[in-house]
Amino acid sequence: MYVCLCFPTTERQIRQAVLNGARRLRDIRPVATQCGKCGRCAHALLKQASKALLPAPLNPPCEREQPCHNALNTAFTRETRDARRQEGDRVPQQGAQE
Repeated sequence: MYVCLCFPTTERQIRQAVLNGARRLRDIRPVATQCGKCGRCAHALLKQASKALLPAPLNPPCEREQPCHNALNTAFTRETRDARRQEGDRVPQQGAQE
């Protein structure tokens, strides 16, 4: 399908431009520089094609109703906890539910 009629550009050409490194509308100029009517469509295609290139997350979100662990607890070592407690900071207890 043609996206830009002023400067004949197709969906396929925009997707190929993304594969070649285009990430912004200015990377596929002269699209959207004449009348501007194709700007939104071209931008949406850029975003869609860019998202398709992203790798799958290395650590996908947990599908359980409750998290497997309290993420705050993993951020502290024993020494860090003790130091923060001495300074008077409130540090979550191991296994505490918030």
